[in-house]
Amino acid sequence: MRRAAALACAALCAVPAAGAGAGVEVTRAPGAQRIEAALDGALVAALAPARGGGLLLLIGPAGEPDGPRRLARLRFEPEPRLETLAEGLGGWIKSLAAIDLGAGPELVAGGLGRLVSLGPLAAPGASGRPLLEHPGVDLRSLAADRLQAGVRVRLAAAEAGALRAWAGDGRGGLRLAVDAALPTAIERAPWGLSIASPPVAAAQGASGAAPLWVAGPLAVGRTRLRATIVDGERGGAASEAWAALPGAESVEQSWPAALDGAPVLVVRTQGAARVDLLERQRLRVLPLAADRTRAGSAPSLAVELDSRRWHETEVLLADADADGRQDLIAAFPEGLRGDDLVVQVWRGAGGGRFEPRAARSDLELPAEGWRLVAHADEAGGPGLLAAGAGRLELRRIVAGGRRALAAGAELAAPLPAPPTGVGRVEAGIGSARTRTASRRERPQVEPLGAAELDERPGPEALAVVTGEAGDDRLVVVRRD
Repeated sequence: MRRAAALACAALCAVPAAGAGAGVEVTRAPGAQRIEAALDGALVAALAPARGGGLLLLIGPAGEPDGPRRLARLRFEPEPRLETLAEGLGGWIKSLAAIDLGAGPELVAGGLGRLVSLGPLAAPGASGRPLLEHPGVDLRSLAADRLQAGVRVRLAAAEAGALRAWAGDGRGGLRLAVDAALPTAIERAPWGLSIASPPVAAAQGASGAAPLWVAGPLAVGRTRLRATIVDGERGGAASEAWAALPGAESVEQSWPAALDGAPVLVVRTQGAARVDLLERQRLRVLPLAADRTRAGSAPSLAVELDSRRWHETEVLLADADADGRQDLIAAFPEGLRGDDLVVQVWRGAGGGRFEPRAARSDLELPAEGWRLVAHADEAGGPGLLAAGAGRLELRRIVAGGRRALAAGAELAAPLPAPPTGVGRVEAGIGSARTRTASRRERPQVEPLGAAELDERPGPEALAVVTGEAGDDRLVVVRRD
């Protein structure tokens, strides 16, 4: 009853605030301010370049994935307003990024096979200056999230057989900084045979100037995994690494990371020895290292989660207790229908290891969409962004005691429309193995993440609300 009353109060206490620009509505909730911007189209990509830099938005027509783009900026000072910077951009543009090419940060627009500069980050325009043309270039191959943050040192892309990264050449152009070979395999497709490489991701926690990239993992038998590590600090030198699972298991999700300076692979697995559709998820932390025997090292952490195999899990490595060591954070639905959201934190013990007992919190707010974020408060600690029961909230993750989440939200505000999430499970049993896949339909409310957008202390929480016609509204919640 108290929770229902609190939610009702949050909705009723939100009052309009004067001073917003056209197309932008500002309302106030207790301790927070909600900014709602009508995009008049579908959000393709968003970029938060730096504190106080506002939010750059790439918008396309609803229902037309390849329609002409519009570039806009959501500013916050002296009052929130949405400015159109350029119109009629090519529908081939799928991503935005910022990189310093020598004379200051520039806004880069990317699509399959092309990169162009839209000018200085502070004042971009519609005329795209060609930077790079290459058939395998696709910035989304390594950073698929629609919200990107910060100014990059390098722009990286992966394709079949190669991982490449480009850096500014100091003269307004790009130079090839990393060119690493990736393993390839021939796969059978409905149209014939194709050559593919394993998925590539930048390791969480690696230095932005010299990151680690991990390709894989590739299963070798039922108990071993092989990965390729590309070291940006050594000019893209690639090496083979091995890890060992505790038993016959198949990898469903993986998150590469740099833990205490060494590469590791966090994986979610399921049993491969027998069919069990109601099996709980398994979480393993696997050290990655060169191994002439190819046996691989055993997991430094091996636990089961209270979540069934068809649910999605998110994992983040971050320092939640400010002790200088990375902690392992996992968020996942619980129950057959996934009505509850659980967050668990294993405290880092140093040397690539974790304490075996986890702190845990069950989110009282039913969450239709959620996202773990690296920075949830002014101190830079991690958090959970969740949408559910008609509101958006950002909670700080803690690692001390038994709780994984702070008792109260750092930011919370009612959403402009009730969110709905649709999940579907598809399962098929074959003669050799069981294949189970889960797919989350695009929710009506999608949490985008948290980023520093204005001059106020602490990050802002962002979400997208999609209407029946496909037009998006951007929701930003910040401290009042």
